[in-house]
Amino acid sequence: MWCKTYALHIDVCPSLIKSRDVLLDNSPHPWAAPLRRILAEQFDPEERTLFEQMVWPTVESGKNIATNCSAYLSARKPPH
Repeated sequence: MWCKTYALHIDVCPSLIKSRDVLLDNSPHPWAAPLRRILAEQFDPEERTLFEQMVWPTVESGKNIATNCSAYLSARKPPH
């Protein structure tokens, strides 16, 4: 029988992003395009408007949250 350990951590906290420009010029990792470029290249004007109507009020109110999720799994093969 294998010895297994599982853990799931979800941290929810207030976001550090409090302005449009910070959000637009940010990316989740170095290889990802910033949101500003994604909106310009992959959203049509109607989609950008809808995005702005839904997201900007929350960002500017300071009520947006950030979540960080991590899952861990470790296993050990039993001795024979």
